Amino acid sequence: MNTRHFITLLCITCICTVSSAQVSRLVATGTSRYDPLTNIYIISDTTTYQYLMQGGYDEKNDLLKFSSSFDTGFYPSNKTYTVQNFDPDGNITETVHLIWFYGPWEIYSKSAYHYNTDGYIDTIDIIPQGLFSSHNKSERIIKVYNTANQPIQYIDLVYNATASTWVNNSISYYTYDPDNNITVVNRVTWDTTTNTFDTSTRTINILSGKDVITKIDQSYNITVPGGWKNDSMRINSEYNAGKPATSMLLTWNNNTSSYDTLFRNNYTYNSFNQVTTDATEYYDVGGWSPLMCKRYHYELYTASIKNASTLEGQAELYPVPASDNINIDINWAIPQAFSITISEMQGRIIDHWMEDVKSTYHHTMSVANIPAGSYIIRITGTTNKIVRRLIITAN
Repeated sequence: MNTRHFITLLCITCICTVSSAQVSRLVATGTSRYDPLTNIYIISDTTTYQYLMQGGYDEKNDLLKFSSSFDTGFYPSNKTYTVQNFDPDGNITETVHLIWFYGPWEIYSKSAYHYNTDGYIDTIDIIPQGLFSSHNKSERIIKVYNTANQPIQYIDLVYNATASTWVNNSISYYTYDPDNNITVVNRVTWDTTTNTFDTSTRTINILSGKDVITKIDQSYNITVPGGWKNDSMRINSEYNAGKPATSMLLTWNNNTSSYDTLFRNNYTYNSFNQVTTDATEYYDVGGWSPLMCKRYHYELYTASIKNASTLEGQAELYPVPASDNINIDINWAIPQAFSITISEMQGRIIDHWMEDVKSTYHHTMSVANIPAGSYIIRITGTTNKIVRRLIITAN
């Protein structure tokens, strides 16, 4: 039986017309810890999210966009409150973190976000506030992307107040396979004695298609043959639509030179492929025992679906929602040649084609064989670029 898909279109550029579609977003989480004496789970922590705009998960930048959130904390004396501010395009510009530690509320951190021309975050400044500023250094994260907008470097800097400048802290380097899946992340840390970067840690992803079946974490140790010492390994299994049902954590035992089983996470998902439960178990000689469970609660809301329009041209994709086929209509103010690229959020190209000089364009394409997930459409002309986001969900 052929799988049918629906596409929800969310504009990343300017606005022309508006329709609507149902979208799911996170409104609350609750964490419970298992009590072996009573054999029941006892609630220990809750977080609620409020929205004054559409919000929801931003897969492009791996961020949850909300207006404010409140976390009760594991201890009654320790609560946190977070507020996000946005620009007119709906991008997060600032996150303000407050803490209640026996009262009153105090701002302990602010994060400022800056974006490149394609709407990806390129810099995050994390500035401690109040009493916390004397214990924590300001941090700057710089993200470097390749031409497919895949992250290839995360540069971490810390602020040196004495010299009034940003100084090196660490860099993470990302390596991809031919299908644009992350295979290795190497991290180097700055040595203030030698003023050079030292090899520090690495993560190796073993994949089956796009699914990460095994993730191995290692640290560099010059005394170990080959230089790399195993730290931990995570094994994911029972994938469905890119999400695992089970994930098992093992840690390296130096005495036995083998991995010891430690934790197992069991996940469930809703029809939007969003996690609904994350049940953690720990391993002992008697087998698996429950430890804690985190539950996720969502709400449906109507998202505005907007067609892209600029001074140089206009693009419309329809119908919304769509099944089987989608239509692409483009009208340029100035006739020009252009290309159309459809890619996954991680950068892997699904389809790409070129068009000759023209002022109007219509194209119908099938989406029946495109897997469920989020995608980006880039329409790149001689004088203008239009970027669109697509969310495909299986029917």
